[in-house]
Parts: sequence; C-alpha cells; structure tokens
Amino acid sequence: MKTYPNKYCIDIHNYERFPTRIVKVGDIAVGGLNPIRLQSMTNLPATNIEASVKQSKAIFDAGADFVRIATPRILDVESLKEIKKRLNADGYKKPLIADVHFNPVIAEEAAKVVEKVRINPGNYIDKRASFKEVKLTDNEYNLELERIHDRILPLIKICKENGTAIRIGSNHGSLSDRILTRYGNTPEGMVEAALEFADIFMAENFHNLIISMKASDTRIMIQACRLLNARMLENAYVFPQHLGVTEAGADTDGRLKSAVGIGALLSDGIGDTFRVSLTESPEKEIEFSKKILTHFDKRVFKFQVVSQAKNTYNPYKSETRVPSLPVSQQKVSIISNIQDSDADIIYYDENNKHIINQEKPGIASPKIIKSLKNPENLYPIFHFNDLDKNKFNTETPTFIIFNTFDINKKDAENILLSNNICPVLEFST
Repeated sequence: MKTYPNKYCIDIHNYERFPTRIVKVGDIAVGGLNPIRLQSMTNLPATNIEASVKQSKAIFDAGADFVRIATPRILDVESLKEIKKRLNADGYKKPLIADVHFNPVIAEEAAKVVEKVRINPGNYIDKRASFKEVKLTDNEYNLELERIHDRILPLIKICKENGTAIRIGSNHGSLSDRILTRYGNTPEGMVEAALEFADIFMAENFHNLIISMKASDTRIMIQACRLLNARMLENAYVFPQHLGVTEAGADTDGRLKSAVGIGALLSDGIGDTFRVSLTESPEKEIEFSKKILTHFDKRVFKFQVVSQAKNTYNPYKSETRVPSLPVSQQKVSIISNIQDSDADIIYYDENNKHIINQEKPGIASPKIIKSLKNPENLYPIFHFNDLDKNKFNTETPTFIIFNTFDINKKDAENILLSNNICPVLEFST
C-alpha cells in the first residue's frame, strides 16, 4: 500500500460513535447505535462441559453479552452442543461464540450450533505462516484468492441457513506467507487479509460480519483498527469492529494495556464490541470492561475544534519521529504568563518582560526579543494571520498561534509540515 486514506473517524478532537452496519448475533444487535457489547472467553477445554457451563454462567452473570469458547477440534463441537443445551435449560440464552482457527470443517460444524464463529484469515485456509518468502505474480495471487473463495462457500451456505454471524479476526503475528510476502507483518497486512475474506463473503451476499485487528502491541493494534475503518469507509461499507489487545496479562499491567489500546479506539468512535484479555478469572474481564465503558457514558463534545483536513502524521504506521525540539520535551506543553506556575513555557509581554527567567523556556514577540540584550532560551511567537508567509523561515524554533479555522488553510498546512514549528492552538470553551 503506497498511499494511506486520510479519514478514519468522524472527529479526531471529539468523541462521536462511528455508525456501522448492524449485525445480528443471535438476538443481540451489534453496531449502529446499539450499546457497545462486552464479551469474555472461557479458559478451559470445551470437553470439560460442567466447568465450562459454570464459567459461562459466571461470565454472563458479570454482565457479558457473549461468551466465546475455544473450539480447536471437531470433538469440541459436540461439547458446544451440550454446553449450549445446559445453559439454555438454566435460563442462560445469550449467544455463544466458537473460536476456530485452522480447520474449515470445524467452523462449518460449529456454525450449526452457536450464534457466531470466529475465523482467522491467516491460517483458516492458507497454510499457517512458515515465515518463508513466497513470491507470487498477480495472477498467482488472484488464483489463490479464487481457491479460498471456493473453500469458504460451504461455511457461507451454513451461516445463511442458520443465521450465524462470522467474525473475521486478523492477528498480528499469524498472517499467511502469502500476505507476509506482499505486505509484511504490518497493520496493512492485517487489514488486507481481513478485507480479502470480507470481499468473498460480500460477493456471496453475506453481510453478517464483524471484523477485528488484534495485537499484543497496542500501537499496532490501534493503527490496524484505524486503517481498517478508513479502508471500509473508502469502500462505502463499514462493518462493526471487535476490539482487543491479545495477551494483555494480569493485574495492573494487563488492565493498563487494555485500557490504552481499547480506550484509544473507543475515543475515536471505533468499536462496537470488545474483550479485555486478562490472565485471570474470565468474569474479571467483564468487571474491568464495564469500567472502560463508564468513561464513555453520556459523553458529549468538549471542544468545538474543526477537524484537520489533512493528517500531518501517519496514524496507521510506526515510524521514527522527528527528535523533540529543545524548547520542550513534551508533545503538548502548557504556556502561562505566570512565572511561578507549573507551566512548561513562559509567555512574556510588556508587563513581565523585565523579570525573564532564563532557566525555563520563554516565548515573546519579535519586538520584545529585539529590545532585550542577549536573550537566552527565548523564542519568537507570531500570529498566523500576521505572518509574512513569503519571508518566513524556521531556522530556529518558532511558535505560531492558530485559531481553529486557520488550521485547515493551505498556507497553514505548508507551515505545519516545516521543521522547528511549535503550533499554539487558540480555542474557546
């Protein structure tokens, strides 16, 4: 992928839920403006039916909408039938999800039993990655996709007959050799692998799909989910996304990692269902999931800021950033004209220019800087509207004040892409 789509959410400055296609998982609707759904996963073999039933009940009692059960063997499908039967008999009728990776036959049989099946395009039909370079011509690559299409047809037919939903789940680190050779073990590869499968399902008029991009590295997980949303938006379809950080861990570390990855995407308005993956009792995952959701309850706009028209960074890719400027090591700095405040940078005007503290970075108008003798650690600040764009240079760190409408102007875009620029954003609350 040589170019990246620019828009991945409604507003990067304010929380607004991204409206997706509504997908039915049993009797529960996912996506659109329905509540964000919570799920957890049992952590024992499905063949241990009694314990699986007990654990599923605990997960549902904690407030989960779905319970996912690992189904690596065809024998586990028979266990799923019994687990579902016992749960229904005791009044637990919420949907179950079969977690299938490698074997299409297992997915086909599980789709007759549970309300949703999770498949991984990295190893569902393609061979599990050997991490060997597999060079394919475009024609050979397309023939592989045709083979996958043919093999997935039985699953589509069964899901249509039984009203079963499908989650296409790309995992970082489990992409096929075919994808790895063309895209690498990257967010782009994760997205392409999932969209190839989504295209097959849609070609067969099956749209009961949920898609996920999961990684243990929160940066990769966030980048992949954003890129997926942007690509779906470009193609005029947006399926619900399931969010999750794989192998997050336990205790504070596991919770913090999950909150960072899932919370960042929910703040973007992305995500219709999620799982906090902890190495603890599954019901603990639901307890913490509720705490994450509480942060978004009845959330409204905080700042009326015009969304940027063009990203000045790539939100889908990890890359070495430009080193911090000497003015401040902070990505966002606090500016104040009060010297004894906790501000990172002091603003000087005619009223306080006589008490300059050179130990802390300062900013002032060029006129004030010229009036001082040998000013150190002091940098110029301009207002964008007063700037002479033709004579402007950025050999030294320079602060420029923008208001919310300036930021989208073409002249502003060119300046923001320059080195040594420290933008100061004016807005009213």
